[in-house]
Amino acid sequence: MKKYLKIIKCIVPVFSKLLVGRIKKLLFFLFWSALTFAQTSPISLGELQPFWRSQPVLGPYLQDGINTTEIPDFMLQTDFPYQKRSLNGTSFTKEVPFADNLSVVRLLGGYSKYPGVTGTLTDLTTAEGITLLNQLRDYDFAYKNNGVLTFRPELIQNRLQPYLALGYEDLTVVLDNIPWDLTTNTNASLNSYGNKGVPNSSQEWYDTISELCTTLIGIMGTEKANKLRFRIGTEMNGLERFNGTEAQFINHYDNAAAAIQFVLPGATLSLFNISSNTFSNINNVHNVGAFRVLNHIANENNQKTGAKLTNIPNFVSFSEYFYEATNFTTEVSNSDQVWDYVNNNIAGYQNKFSREIHEFGGLADWNATIPTANEGAFGGAMTLQVFMKYMEVGVDRIYHWNAFRSIPDGSVRYQIPTSQAWIYSVLDYLSGGAVYKITPDVPTIARAATITSMLSVKNGKSYLLVNSFDPDKTNTQVSEVVVRIPKSYLPSISLAETKITSLTNTNCVLNEIRRDVENANNLNPDLASKPDYIPSNLQDLCVDYTAFKAMVLDKATKYENLWKESLTLDPFDGNITEEGDNFVIKLNMTATQNTVIVFYDTKKTGTLTASPQVVTAFTNLNGTGNSTISWSTQNNSPRTLVTLTRTLVDGTEVGETFVSIKNNNPTGSATRTISEGLIHTFKLYTGEIDSDVLGDLLDTVIVYGGDNFLVYNGAAWVNAVAMDGTTAAKNAYIYDNLTLSSNAEINNLEVAPGGSLTINAGVSLKVNGTSSGNVTYNTTLGTENWYLVSSPVAGETYDGAYVTANSLAINGTNNAIATYTTGTNTWSYMQTGGGATFTPGTGYYARRATAAGSGTISFTGTINTSDVAASVVLGGTDGFNLIGNPFTAYLNSASFLTGNTANLVSETMWVWNEATANYETKVTADAFVLAPTQGFFVSASSATNLSIAESYQATTGSAFQKTTKTEVKLMINDGTSSRFAKVYYLDNATTGFDNGFDGETFGGIANTVDVFTHLVADSEGKNYQIQSLPNSDFETMVIPVGITADAGKEITFTAEAMNLQEGLKVFLEDKVTNAMTRLDQANATYKVTLNDALNGIGRFYVHTKASGVLSTTDVTLQNVSVYTTDKTILRVVGLSQGKASVKLYNMLGKQVFATSFNSVGVKDMNLPTL
Repeated sequence: MKKYLKIIKCIVPVFSKLLVGRIKKLLFFLFWSALTFAQTSPISLGELQPFWRSQPVLGPYLQDGINTTEIPDFMLQTDFPYQKRSLNGTSFTKEVPFADNLSVVRLLGGYSKYPGVTGTLTDLTTAEGITLLNQLRDYDFAYKNNGVLTFRPELIQNRLQPYLALGYEDLTVVLDNIPWDLTTNTNASLNSYGNKGVPNSSQEWYDTISELCTTLIGIMGTEKANKLRFRIGTEMNGLERFNGTEAQFINHYDNAAAAIQFVLPGATLSLFNISSNTFSNINNVHNVGAFRVLNHIANENNQKTGAKLTNIPNFVSFSEYFYEATNFTTEVSNSDQVWDYVNNNIAGYQNKFSREIHEFGGLADWNATIPTANEGAFGGAMTLQVFMKYMEVGVDRIYHWNAFRSIPDGSVRYQIPTSQAWIYSVLDYLSGGAVYKITPDVPTIARAATITSMLSVKNGKSYLLVNSFDPDKTNTQVSEVVVRIPKSYLPSISLAETKITSLTNTNCVLNEIRRDVENANNLNPDLASKPDYIPSNLQDLCVDYTAFKAMVLDKATKYENLWKESLTLDPFDGNITEEGDNFVIKLNMTATQNTVIVFYDTKKTGTLTASPQVVTAFTNLNGTGNSTISWSTQNNSPRTLVTLTRTLVDGTEVGETFVSIKNNNPTGSATRTISEGLIHTFKLYTGEIDSDVLGDLLDTVIVYGGDNFLVYNGAAWVNAVAMDGTTAAKNAYIYDNLTLSSNAEINNLEVAPGGSLTINAGVSLKVNGTSSGNVTYNTTLGTENWYLVSSPVAGETYDGAYVTANSLAINGTNNAIATYTTGTNTWSYMQTGGGATFTPGTGYYARRATAAGSGTISFTGTINTSDVAASVVLGGTDGFNLIGNPFTAYLNSASFLTGNTANLVSETMWVWNEATANYETKVTADAFVLAPTQGFFVSASSATNLSIAESYQATTGSAFQKTTKTEVKLMINDGTSSRFAKVYYLDNATTGFDNGFDGETFGGIANTVDVFTHLVADSEGKNYQIQSLPNSDFETMVIPVGITADAGKEITFTAEAMNLQEGLKVFLEDKVTNAMTRLDQANATYKVTLNDALNGIGRFYVHTKASGVLSTTDVTLQNVSVYTTDKTILRVVGLSQGKASVKLYNMLGKQVFATSFNSVGVKDMNLPTL
């Protein structure tokens, strides 16, 4: 939904736009008119992230560590003490206040004001101006030495080191002012910030940025330098910051971006922060159109490299300064329109960039003689209002200016926190809480004011922040504000346990300083008509700055105490009542006012522990042991009742639940008897000691009797016994987050509500009994490969969120998770916006996105512990159905195939080998073991569900296992693809078809290259990837080999002979070339280039011989099969290539049919009516 402020009759606020998918962003805005409104339902806004903790630092004073300071002690002595930064446990003596991320401005130089240079560069036509420019060159990273481009890496080191030493690593490097020697310097290239000229040479500009990136690697190291962010320019959409054309800026950007990507491929970058007062000016009025530049970067070739860069802008930023009474509303709306336009209308940016404000000005009163930010309570209220509006549109970062003002105090500077510092101090404590937007009820007031409220719920404390701001500065009427908070957010609060503090004009430090200046007759006359106005530069506040400094230092204690008072919580002086499902909070407010109310959870709490939790020491007489039960209660709950329930493993209660412990103490312990083989559930309640009436349930602990119970409590397995392959008869209970990395077998499994069990890819967990609680199974998918998968748990769903979370590929509206359609042998892909629940026993086709690379996909749900019925259908010619392993354990394919033989065409399954991109045939004789999540094909002979019985689970296995059978594996390669066929020599096998021993190639897809065999006897023209023959009389069995390959292909034959009888040799015969090649020797091959395309048998044969050399004259017609496919078609299979003739005689010896043809392995002939 798009957000708008609509005026209908009266000024009725409408608030909308929750940005879908922008999790952990605070999105809300509340606009109030002069009417009374009914409170709407609160809206959950996720977790509040500290988007305000970013700040720019400026080039001229970088090497002095500008804005770094020691935090004053008085800021640590409040109920909202300043939260000092630390990095990996290291704290620092100084920091940039309220900032974790910095933008480093004017790092290259090109500036006109440095502490060591006297004067301001304004005119290059004078000797003084030229002399001054020569001095400024000494502060530039790049300069010309006798016409040769030269660099000063030590300047970059000196400018960054103060921040790097304080642990600042999230830096945005701003490439704004150009070093003086890279441009033609005229008065037209000057502005108040220095050089706005265009580099004379694109190559020199490219070389400068390349050298800068190399310097950064030397300073920070490769890894950290590759995490830097680069912003190319500052507000260069206007001529006042870039004295060139749009085409020149695109060339300027392209060279810088190409250099950054070449040296620091991991860095991120964007164009300048946009400065604009209307959305329409972005492309239509500005000298450089930001939309056109963004489109060029993402969709057109880089002018330096001639190709698109992979590093397109991943943040789009603005400068925002707020003028006059209501302009702040327009400013936020403008930036939001731009972000939405980029996201929705410029290809390549959809949901791929963050929304940022790189210069944030709280309030500038443009009607004042001194147009600077208001640092008093009014400016603080304005800041919070703007923050809340930016929260609505999903801002990711706001780079605010320094939250302190300072004056010299000897060798140091005395720090004065602004009203913005008060806002940040409070927000820091709301950060990380579950945040709700709550619309207050506000009565009619004299002037339009904005009232907002937000609730942050955290452990033990909740914060309600209410803001009142009147942009007209005219509302001083006290009004009652009513906030209704659902009881589900704050289960238990009371007036006595609620605290409050506020920031107003009365207790804001800078407002008090202004009053003192005014009382001392030292106020700047230009501010006399601006009550409560506080300029950013404190020198502008007064007439006599020396007297001002002396006054502030003299009254420092007063100001520090005022700050502490403004952040000290007092008893809540409003009213709290209950109204249905809500707590009703009433308080009086006026503009300007920021109020924070802290609710302390008064719900009684307690903890219960047991030692040991698994009892293994029992007496021989009665089978009992002991455990010490300890309790601790909080919030005035001294009376405790502990109940005991004893149950069997299956949950059957043994005896009655009874009160085991009564005690008046908030903490204590007692020893209780534990029975072997039973589960003992202790529960801690509030209550009255003289009765058995139970109050609130505070905590539960379970004690297990006997070493058949395995318990994981987070720190470790209790008694150091973990479930593994030896624990099939034991029961496991998971109370925390456990990852299983090796195979295990268990009787019963219980994952408690507060626990989780994650099973790593390829690991098997076999549950013999029951299972409760959710389990997550991870399976690994390689890059760009398709996989057949199946959910090993029940209840997992797949939809757009699942696709995103598992980085699955998307092509148009097709999402890379599909089911197989038997009737048409096609895939049905999940469509964008669709979804379904994974069906246990059903197989799916899945692939990860190319950009995501190899990784895991996850299935979360309950473990299947019962037989699963896999649904199949008939259709097409073969009835192929994609099913899968529904268990978290391995699945024995032989058990499955024999158990379902009545409903299968044959005891054959086909598994996808993603490494070779081909289906492999598995038969009962393989005793193949399917891994968890593995999908496979079967050919159904009826529409009866196939049974995947729980008893088919196995405890060991891998996706592709080695054989111990006597076999010959014949392989071909056409230079691109490899295929194989297998021949097994088994006891009880015949030369004809043996169900479970012989398996056809997969017919669900067409192969352009393949190898197969036909049965030695009773062949019906079927292609077999696996053929089993008797394990004797090897020399009498000649195996027809067929291949599918295109004409002109060079085919290479190889073979692997495994477990053959000693002396047995394997030969490949080629009837066209009359070649007989032994293939069972190491590195043996046979290569042939096909003159014609092949798709059948007749040319190649496999022979086995115990001794000697096989001759082609040994071959007879025993491998030729003749049969009818119907009443009118005669098929001849197995003839070698060349001319052949067929004559057919009747019982009387009379010839009734004759024909001649060129054989290609298989020949169908139409029979006459006889």
